[in-house]
Amino acid sequence: SVLARAVSELAADPDWEDNVRNEPEVLGIQELGGDSVNIRVVARVDPGARVRFEREMRKVLMEALDAAELEMPNRQLDVWLRS
Repeated sequence: SVLARAVSELAADPDWEDNVRNEPEVLGIQELGGDSVNIRVVARVDPGARVRFEREMRKVLMEALDAAELEMPNRQLDVWLRS
């Protein structure tokens, strides 16, 4: 719901509403990795705005996850130095 709300707000933003052709849809988790979660989001956007919209959408999604204090998987590596 956090991600769905974030992409919906982005699509309704006056800077993007003329370029977004449908309500973006969060389809869910596509793949789980050791240090990643791949989530599929589908939106129909004018071809000339696609790359810019993708960048902005990724930024907005990360900000929404951070604001909700939801952490993404992250590998942890402990390094021991011995003399």
